[in-house]
Amino acid sequence: KHCQNWEISQRTPEELRAQGILKPASPHQLVSTAMQHSIPTIAYTYNEPVVFYEYMYDTARLASANGIKSVMISSGGISREPMLALAPYMDAIKIDLKGFTQQFYTEFTSGKLEHIQTTIKRLVALGKWIEIVYLVIPTANDKPDTIKAMAEWVVRAAGSHVPVHFTRFHPAFKLQNLPPTPLDTLVTCRAIARAAGLKYVYLGNIPGSEYASTYCPDCGKMVVKRDGYRILSRDIKANGACRFCGRKIEGMW
Repeated sequence: KHCQNWEISQRTPEELRAQGILKPASPHQLVSTAMQHSIPTIAYTYNEPVVFYEYMYDTARLASANGIKSVMISSGGISREPMLALAPYMDAIKIDLKGFTQQFYTEFTSGKLEHIQTTIKRLVALGKWIEIVYLVIPTANDKPDTIKAMAEWVVRAAGSHVPVHFTRFHPAFKLQNLPPTPLDTLVTCRAIARAAGLKYVYLGNIPGSEYASTYCPDCGKMVVKRDGYRILSRDIKANGACRFCGRKIEGMW
């Protein structure tokens, strides 16, 4: 109900073609373009990539054979067999954990929380690098007890090193009656998740936020400074260690 990309996801191919937006490209064309422009990674995102699973699979497999990485940005609603087939060709996967109660999933997504939890645990068992995004919606999924339960579950099921991004909600699509997420709410969510044991907790959709950067869990110094999609500084050694204290910073560097 709150899709932030509804202008894309809710349009038909016919509408997109009529507006000159849809430009078909085969997996071979995508990978060839990436190689020509020295693009290191292809991301499957914005519309749910499980919808175009076969296209993603063919592209990621071809990309992997040509030294190009693939990243999947998904709600996690995917069955065991297709996930196992796709996983070898995925280098990182971001899962949108929409909420942490079945009531929320029923009311806002028509999905099942347990299916998403299963996908997360399955990816961890496969040794995949995953990150979790939790869009904080005022009055819907922002209760402190819910945030605490979610963070503790991530620590138990996936590990304390898994990054969790709390992002700011903006009214969209069928959920325009609620206000944007207050900044104080996001800061509180971060504090709760950190207290639960998560080492890398970020805040998103907030331009200029200090909480978009990565901090070393040991010495506390900033090791990656970010502003939106830009990296302003990086103090991580080639071996993935903090330049200040030498602690390993989990991630793909």
